[in-house]
Amino acid sequence: MDGHAVLVFVALVALAGCGAAPLGGNTPDDPTETLTPVPVSTETPTSTPGERPPGVTPSGTVDAARLRTAHESFLDGRSYEWRLVYDLQDPEDPTAVEGFTRRVFVDDDRFFVEQRDGDRPVVHSLFVDETGGYLRRVDGNETTTETTLDPGVATDYAVGGGLIERFLTGMNTDVNTTERDGETYYRLHATGTPPPALRRLGTAVSDYRVTAYVSLEGFVRTLVVRYDRVWNENREGVYLRVDYSGVGTTSVEEPDWVDELDPPTPSAGTSTPRDARVPNDTSTPEETSTPTPTPPATPS
Repeated sequence: MDGHAVLVFVALVALAGCGAAPLGGNTPDDPTETLTPVPVSTETPTSTPGERPPGVTPSGTVDAARLRTAHESFLDGRSYEWRLVYDLQDPEDPTAVEGFTRRVFVDDDRFFVEQRDGDRPVVHSLFVDETGGYLRRVDGNETTTETTLDPGVATDYAVGGGLIERFLTGMNTDVNTTERDGETYYRLHATGTPPPALRRLGTAVSDYRVTAYVSLEGFVRTLVVRYDRVWNENREGVYLRVDYSGVGTTSVEEPDWVDELDPPTPSAGTSTPRDARVPNDTSTPEETSTPTPTPPATPS
């Protein structure tokens, strides 16, 4: 693997996730900014004994694999925006938070990923269309760009299905209904024993709480997970939230910075950077033509 290919691989791993955090992104070393969790809902849920989404039994037990299948089937062929917030908090210092946020905009085979690492001035971006993948990393005043013929698919980055199965498997939930934006959702809520995926980690997990808002078709619009754990001899609180929006209405435009790059070609291996390092004096991470709507990894 040549040097360019290594750079591409590292950038894709940082975005798609093969690390020690829940989705695979690396958390910052010295974060100080506290990320404020968004309230799940201010509405009063209504108890419902009737129908249930796929994979949810009348007693509230969740077959997460079946629910995941229904969720992914619902999204198949639809555009959407996916947003993840992942925080690790020191219980003895509420201001000490590590984590990242990721947004993924999906429209058929075209998608755009943006990941921000806590309060550090680091932004990873990936735009993918039929010509390949275009990577950009902004760290302060330094910008690095790469291209790749094998960027993967949108669900390598918008990993909602995997998180549904990871955090809801085997859960016995209380089921209620609530209205959100004029739609009826089933609110699944459980506390206590964590799912098998967390118990297999060899960590001490406590105070596990999970809440999901699910349509009758099985579309999991929101998933919120909180728990405490002892990880590498450190005690920390974990907060993870996933939200979907813009279903069927999201469009993905090519960012302006992609114009500066040549499309990847097989003869160039896995990457053909046109300007691997360029001064960041004319643009900011926010300057893309991609819509900006309201969008770290599970421990391993």
